[in-house]
Amino acid sequence: VAGPNSTGTWDLIVDGTSTLRSNNGKVSVLGQGQFDLIIPNLTIESNNEILIQDDQPRLSNSLYLTGSAIVKIQSSSSAFATVPDLGVTNINSTITGLTLGRETETGTFTLSKAYTINGPINVYAGTINLQGAQTSTSTSAQVLLKSKGDITTTGNGDVTTNGGDIVFWSNSDGNTVSGGRIVVVDGS
Repeated sequence: VAGPNSTGTWDLIVDGTSTLRSNNGKVSVLGQGQFDLIIPNLTIESNNEILIQDDQPRLSNSLYLTGSAIVKIQSSSSAFATVPDLGVTNINSTITGLTLGRETETGTFTLSKAYTINGPINVYAGTINLQGAQTSTSTSAQVLLKSKGDITTTGNGDVTTNGGDIVFWSNSDGNTVSGGRIVVVDGS
């Protein structure tokens, strides 16, 4: 499913309750440029890959990602023009991988929702604020938080794997001026 719409200010709007389903193929929801990708009331199901790609996606708490797919939410260009609210999307625990952002991302990601994924979790951002627990249940699957700047955990920002590596990588761009910190804060 792809835009753009030259008469409005959006690439795609899903109106009403809809399902995009593919048993073996990829499901891609693609936007581009200055227009928004607005995704409320939608279930996307795939056993291959789910790709949501736009520079300004508007996700909602009625967006459900399910199946045994690898999920990728990323910008069309090198970084999001408006970073999506990642705390609203419902991602089923049967998903076999989750990637948020790209290596070139410069925006701030706030992960306020707890996700349990049956595979690796990879987050790429300019800054990462981890407020919800992130869990990988697949044997040896990693959780990677890679930031050009800081990574901060607060309250419930626990990270758990099933024998996989947990990597917090700040200052991933090697900036010697502003650098990056890893700040782990307890719940009190």
